[in-house]
Amino acid sequence: MRGTARLLLPGAACLALLCGCGPAPPGTPTSAPATPSAVANGSGSAAATASATSGGGPTQAELAKVEGLLYPSAPGGGDCLSSSPGPASVLACPVTQRLASALSAALANPNGAADPLCGCQAIDAHQTVTYAPGVPKGAGTIHVSAFGAPQVAYLVVSAAGQFLVDDVIYCSPSPHTIYGTAVTAC
Repeated sequence: MRGTARLLLPGAACLALLCGCGPAPPGTPTSAPATPSAVANGSGSAAATASATSGGGPTQAELAKVEGLLYPSAPGGGDCLSSSPGPASVLACPVTQRLASALSAALANPNGAADPLCGCQAIDAHQTVTYAPGVPKGAGTIHVSAFGAPQVAYLVVSAAGQFLVDDVIYCSPSPHTIYGTAVTAC
């Protein structure tokens, strides 16, 4: 398990993250809370294929598919960084190149203790997941609660015809992104 990398996030992307983590503005489509994550549904593919959507962002079903790729093992079994044999690798993760670089840097940090993808040292077998398609506009957010509290949020964007995670927001002790930018909520 490793610590998180600290990089700067451009202002527009930071604004998008704030929109994706806080309450949705009036009229913004959101989803109802999902049932506990069925993380065993991952296909093993490193990319979630996009389908046509009205706003260009992922639907709730597409966010669920990305979440299944993030956590391809049985509940509590691991995330895409730790589920393959050998050293942790981002190759199995549905992430943008920018996030792959940040995750790789975090994995290379000899002082890191937490898994940089989940921001945890152990994955809760009873974690719950909610999806926010269209939040921020044109993207989507996957919210994961573990051990009874919000744990992490993933910002999902369209990149090269696929829906990929572009940022990880750690919910506690103070909400911040993998790039080191503080956010107001998770």
